Amino acid sequence: MDIKTRRLIMNGPFFTVLYAIYIYLLFTLVSNLFDGAGSSLILPLTLIIAGIYLLATVVQGLHPNQITHFLAVISEIWKGTSIYLLILTIIMHIISWIVNIPDIFFGIVLLVSVTLIAIYAVYNADKITIKNIDLSFDNLNEDFKFIHISDLHIGAIRRDRLLNNIVNKINEPNQVNADFVVITGDLADGSSPIYPNSFEILAKSKIPIFFTPGNHDFYPGIDNVIKAAKNANIRILSNQTIEIKNTQLIGIPFGRNGFTNSVSKNVDSDSSKTSKKFADFSHSVGSVGSNDFNNFDHEHIDIGNQIPNVESNENNSIDVNLESNRNSKDFEINIDLNKTSILLHHVPVGWDLFKDIGIDLVLSGHTHGGQFFPFNYFVKMVFPYLRGLYEDNGKYMYVSDGIGTLTPPMRLGTSAEMAVFHLKKKK
Repeated sequence: MDIKTRRLIMNGPFFTVLYAIYIYLLFTLVSNLFDGAGSSLILPLTLIIAGIYLLATVVQGLHPNQITHFLAVISEIWKGTSIYLLILTIIMHIISWIVNIPDIFFGIVLLVSVTLIAIYAVYNADKITIKNIDLSFDNLNEDFKFIHISDLHIGAIRRDRLLNNIVNKINEPNQVNADFVVITGDLADGSSPIYPNSFEILAKSKIPIFFTPGNHDFYPGIDNVIKAAKNANIRILSNQTIEIKNTQLIGIPFGRNGFTNSVSKNVDSDSSKTSKKFADFSHSVGSVGSNDFNNFDHEHIDIGNQIPNVESNENNSIDVNLESNRNSKDFEINIDLNKTSILLHHVPVGWDLFKDIGIDLVLSGHTHGGQFFPFNYFVKMVFPYLRGLYEDNGKYMYVSDGIGTLTPPMRLGTSAEMAVFHLKKKK
């Protein structure tokens, strides 16, 4: 069974049963707050909500259309809203045990609060926020700007509207004025098929776009995502380095589960230490999607001055052995320590390794910053580098909040983020 079918079964029938139980218990909890009012409606409402979710999920996953797209959006907004309904209902139950407050007051507060939270969260997820970040490096030849976005999740929920908003921001000369764009994974969501024209709106960008795949890009079929990206004039970086503005731009996609490396002489007196860390990193990345990765044809792309698999540059380069071969776990990228290096890697792990081998700036996504409260606390338990800029001895890692959304198109405590980096030569 392929990954698309497995996910459709898990997100469709299997999750619908769990979702129905959750909705039933939630409505029961709300009804009990008002002495059982409306208890006869709990079961039919649960079946209707669960049925709409199942219909929208399955149809959007197979043959999407405008009707089920609308149902999917409404269903996901309700799913997100229900979380705050649950939290506020529990709080009100606790208050009612302490203070005797009329039911009408609880009803008004609950209705108004949940409605306002939902409206704001939907609005906030749709509004792109530009974050400006200035960094200085010794080994830059010239100052330049670039845009970093991540986690668009184009699929059943996020579609052309988001892509148009992104292109409009990119092409605003008075606001961004960048030299190129990088996307650190999850261009696709996996909740609906990706067609050759799914990303075509991004072809309107007036500056180049570079993309390294994330985990969700494998769910609708990585070949479909790559084809749609190429049709939108997006350059794919997969285990490759290109040179732009005399700066190395390196792309390592999600799913590498085997790394080896060789380190050129005199770069590190303890070369075995670097080798060990690379091996350890291979396990921290994990093997999710590794079968799809190994079947993915990692094409070399000739953009600007491609940095090929070359020998070390005297004592100032590291040859990380990352050979692009679909039948091999090894691949090779040359890192020139005389030049600034930017690494695109979807999941915010492995920064210790990347710092040690000389990467100046690591760009990641994946976490969505937690997307909405209170999930930010749970996500941070899994990914300590949750969001924003991290610095250590002149090396940086930046984790994007993402510009799209996962499932509910809602954000609370985070923003739909477009980061604009201004790299400057250190004076």
